[in-house]
Amino acid sequence: MKPATDATAQWTTAIAPRATSRPRTGPPTWRWRCWRSCSPWPSGGRYDPPSVCSDSRRDHPAPARIGHAHIPGRRRPAGEGRALHSGSGNAGGSGVRVLVACEYSGVVRDAFLRLGHDAMSCDLLPTEVPGPHYEGDVRDVLDYPWDLLIGHPPCTHLSVSGARHFEAKRLDGRQQSAVSFFMSLAKAKVPMKAIENPVCIMSSLWRKPTQIIQPWQFGHPETKATCLWLDGLMPLAPTDVVEGREARVHRMPPSPDRWKERSRTYTGIAKAMAQQWGGDVLKKEKSA
Repeated sequence: MKPATDATAQWTTAIAPRATSRPRTGPPTWRWRCWRSCSPWPSGGRYDPPSVCSDSRRDHPAPARIGHAHIPGRRRPAGEGRALHSGSGNAGGSGVRVLVACEYSGVVRDAFLRLGHDAMSCDLLPTEVPGPHYEGDVRDVLDYPWDLLIGHPPCTHLSVSGARHFEAKRLDGRQQSAVSFFMSLAKAKVPMKAIENPVCIMSSLWRKPTQIIQPWQFGHPETKATCLWLDGLMPLAPTDVVEGREARVHRMPPSPDRWKERSRTYTGIAKAMAQQWGGDVLKKEKSA
């Protein structure tokens, strides 16, 4: 067994300081530090650890293998492991470098890709649609020089719709953990950020959202209040106000995939994000 290449070591230091590579003969296998759980995530949903970790020094195998092709604008050295998925983004071009955190659907990612931007999604779940996607902890790739971060932190322990369970979630630390993860995205060192969540406790624990949008403002005749905390970005302007105010998402029947469907971004909103925020970043870069 030969040691990992110098290129792998450089990538690990620059992009994923919490991951280390082991001697290998095939594609690199990454190991990460246990953050808040002594068992692999997810347990009940995205970034939803079953319990507080009792040994923060314990190592666990990472749930995914990653090659350089995951990172927009970086070329994978010869001999390195291939990316799990590849896309058609404008790698190395003049587009905006966008990280879409906690997205498995690829809806927002692909909206930016279609406009020629370098976009990558990230989630503990595999992507539903082939494209640039890191299957793992988003904090492994936050230090890459992104221009724009769009974060969808899990709302299970934050949304006011579940207020009747707050006391139990505070006693066992689930809510504190969710708040901490939310703030790790909100305080990421990325020039422009948009953090999305439903009406939740972050409005009082942190600050009021910059704006609250509805699907019917972007071509979908439904209601679902979505809060956006913006940093360095203009509020989204409605693109297609339509009639109809169906609460489809709230009326979904119980099912194993209900939480996934409720968290899916509307295509009209994703398109508006790509058209408006992608342009905001490029304008600021030209004026700098």
